[in-house]
Amino acid sequence: MTQRELAGAVGITWSQISRYEASKAKPRLGVLLKLAETLGVTAEELSGEGSDDEGREITLMLKASEEKAIEDFAAREGISFEQAVNKIVAAGMKDRMDRNPDLMEQLEAEIPGGYAKLLEMLGKKT
Repeated sequence: MTQRELAGAVGITWSQISRYEASKAKPRLGVLLKLAETLGVTAEELSGEGSDDEGREITLMLKASEEKAIEDFAAREGISFEQAVNKIVAAGMKDRMDRNPDLMEQLEAEIPGGYAKLLEMLGKKT
């Protein structure tokens, strides 16, 4: 199947297919599902999700002011934007678990040592 044929079947441009193949763009969920169906694979197979234990990439829709605040935080901490986002998310998760012991219990049941890993991400002692 050519890029043009795939694009026509899914309802997007062939140049967008080219960008996906070159890893210059990632399809939104609806397009990913249509691509997977057209190609006869699962969305997970197509996106590479679940292929390793390193986690999965997510897309955040940030306002310009939020993006700037994260960039400023990353600069102050001397870390990358991605590391700053991870640290912010981890801090929010820790805060929620500290306020709700049931969440911490659920995390430990699903990921033994998960809370300790969360503290490690934040650079805190267990």
